Amino acid sequence: MDSNPLQSPAYRDAFDQYDQLLFGHVTMRDISLIKDYLPQPIPDDTMSLMIATVINGRPITDVISVPAPIQCALLIRWGRNQKGLTQAQLAEQLDMTQSQIAKIESVANGVTAEVMGKLAKALDVTFTITANDPVLSKTNPKKAS
Repeated sequence: MDSNPLQSPAYRDAFDQYDQLLFGHVTMRDISLIKDYLPQPIPDDTMSLMIATVINGRPITDVISVPAPIQCALLIRWGRNQKGLTQAQLAEQLDMTQSQIAKIESVANGVTAEVMGKLAKALDVTFTITANDPVLSKTNPKKAS
């Protein structure tokens, strides 16, 4: 893209191909959850790494550091999609509601360790939370200062 004039057909074609590659593998929903924890604008090498990770069947959380609630949301959505389950199907397996799964995946609700354990087991995912993880601030839920 950088080697083509900004409004040229070649630039637009390259931009369209980039969008197809990116959003064919990393969803806007995931980008909206992680954008506050990545440098802005997101560097091409970071974006390439995220795309390659997802293309290779690994969760995006393998290559980015986000707060535990966001990690949980991303891993649940990834694991659910890997298993070909809808939110309703996963909820039924775990004796939960589709609404509860949706709220966990959108970080609208907190999640207990017990529920995380049930989700991890059902989806074959592992949550790793350390003291060095970024945290969500109570005053600014998007990002701690």
